Amino acid sequence: MASAANEEFLIEIRKLKTELERIERELLGAGVPFLVLDDLKRSVDHLRITLWAMISSGPGANPEEMTAAVVRLRLKRTADMCKQIMLDIDGQQLGVDTPELGPVRTSLLGTLERIDRLFQSGV
Repeated sequence: MASAANEEFLIEIRKLKTELERIERELLGAGVPFLVLDDLKRSVDHLRITLWAMISSGPGANPEEMTAAVVRLRLKRTADMCKQIMLDIDGQQLGVDTPELGPVRTSLLGTLERIDRLFQSGV
């Protein structure tokens, strides 16, 4: 991205952040449960950090480096989400009757299998 475009993009991100903070305050005042607000905040933070990674790459950025940065951010977000799911299970917010739990389990098992293969390969 060109420098002027970067500056304009940063201004838009700041505006978005301010607006999202205002919405968060309103939702908090409206009695929206903390866990819902916390999840919203984490999702917005992930978006903001991803956008920042794109901007900070600068003009003529290497697409492979940008992609690698986004993948690392995705891994951090996934680890955070898994920790939150563990807390939800421990807090009995989830049970075996939760419909989304089966597909998440399948996805996690498949991911773990691939991670194990990756570590075994040493690549």
